[in-house]
Amino acid sequence: MKKLFLVLLAVNALVFLWWQSDTSDEKVLNTPSSIDASRSLVLLSEADEVRKQDDLNQKSSEDDEVIPDTAVSEVKEVVISDAKPVIADQRSCYTVGPFVSQNRAKEVTAELIRLGVEVNQRTTHTTLHAGYRVYISPLPSAAAARDMLQELKRKGIKDSAVIRHGEYKNSISLGVFSMQGGAKRHQKAMSKKGLNVKMAERYRDSEQYWFDVYDVGQTDSSSPVWIALSEKYPEIKKQAINCK
Repeated sequence: MKKLFLVLLAVNALVFLWWQSDTSDEKVLNTPSSIDASRSLVLLSEADEVRKQDDLNQKSSEDDEVIPDTAVSEVKEVVISDAKPVIADQRSCYTVGPFVSQNRAKEVTAELIRLGVEVNQRTTHTTLHAGYRVYISPLPSAAAARDMLQELKRKGIKDSAVIRHGEYKNSISLGVFSMQGGAKRHQKAMSKKGLNVKMAERYRDSEQYWFDVYDVGQTDSSSPVWIALSEKYPEIKKQAINCK
C-alpha cells in the first residue's frame, strides 16, 4: 500500500512537471505572434482613414524633395526659348530744308539737339534765281563804259553802274528787279530816253543747309520733331530718305 502511494505520487509529480513545461513553451511561442497580431489588426471602418493618411504622408514627402540645380537650369532654358524676340524700334527718316542762312542753320541744329534726335547736317551748292537786270550791252573797254556812265548821269539817270566782272563785264546796269513786270516797265522807260537797253534774268550761287533726321520710334505723321520744326519754320520742306 505504501508503495502504491509512492508510485501515484511520482506519477502526479511527473504529470505536473510536464504540464508546467508545456504551458511555458506555449507562452514563449505565442507572445511574439500575439504582439504582431495586435499591431496589424485594423478595423474595416478605419481602413479608408488609414489609406488617406498614407497618401498624405507620401505627398508631403515628395513636396519636401529638393530640386537639383540641373532641373532649375532646364526650366530656365525652356522659358528663354519660348520668349518672343525683341522687335527693333522703327525709325522715321527724312530730310528737312533748305535753309539758306548759316545763322538759321545753327539755330535749327540747336533746336534738334534740344529735341534729342539724331541728325546729320548737309550743305549743298545750287544756283538760285535772283531776279531780273536791265542793262546796256557791254562796251569795248572799261574806259568806254566809264564814259557812258558819265553820259547817263548828265541825262539824269543816276541809278546806274559799271559791271566790272563776269559775263556782263563793261556793261552798264540800269537796275535790278525781283519781279519781271517791274523790270519790263523800267526797260520801256529807258528805251523812251533813247537808250538801247536789254533785260536778263539773274542767278547767283548759293549754299543750302539740309538736316537728315533719324527719328526713333515715330512715323512721319506723328513725329513731334517734324511738327515742332514745321510750326517754327513753315517755309521748309520734308523729303523721305532711307534709314541707314
